[in-house]
Amino acid sequence: MEIEKNAHDLTMLTEVELSKLMRVSLSKIRSDRFKKLGIPVTYYGRSVRYCLADIREYIEKNKM
Repeated sequence: MEIEKNAHDLTMLTEVELSKLMRVSLSKIRSDRFKKLGIPVTYYGRSVRYCLADIREYIEKNKM
């Protein structure tokens, strides 16, 4: 899964989509969320979503 440069920044991804995009385990995504680390999260009721703009910002800030 790739992030398209033209994708709308308000696009929301599920935790499963984020784990595939970042190539990390779902448990790592969940652990970071519970510890309030990593990418900011948005809740819709019981659903967890990650904003594409926040994902991009996180990646840019954490480049080496």
